[in-house]
Amino acid sequence: MTKISFNITTRNDDYFSDNLERLSKTINSNLYFLDQIKMMSAVEFNIIDWGSEEPLSNNIEVCEGYQKKVNFYHVSKKKADALSEIYANKFNMNIPANLAVRLSKGEFIIQATDDQIFSRSGWFNLINIISKKENFAFDLNNTIF
Repeated sequence: MTKISFNITTRNDDYFSDNLERLSKTINSNLYFLDQIKMMSAVEFNIIDWGSEEPLSNNIEVCEGYQKKVNFYHVSKKKADALSEIYANKFNMNIPANLAVRLSKGEFIIQATDDQIFSRSGWFNLINIISKKENFAFDLNNTIF
């Protein structure tokens, strides 16, 4: 059962030179940590691709075994630009986030960024809190700062 929808709105452009690498690391690192604590089934990853000329799904490497947990939703550049004319860098921050919420299957939603990584203990505690369990863990050696 999907408890959490981890939503990222982004696009492949030259705003950040390492965007594809960061997004790939974020997705794979979070899924790796969820896999390590056997809680991968609790989280879905929704990537709203807001106006990339070439869809992110064609450029992001998701590790083997994790692909089914990642959903890519591509909005064409023409459509995204038309809905973002008044925004800096033609990136409307509101519509993609609302689209992500509407597509989410989780009971809880995290509106994340393309470089937001939770540690194993962070995921463990978050899922336990929302599942109303009382098992909490903190491991300073397993925390990314």
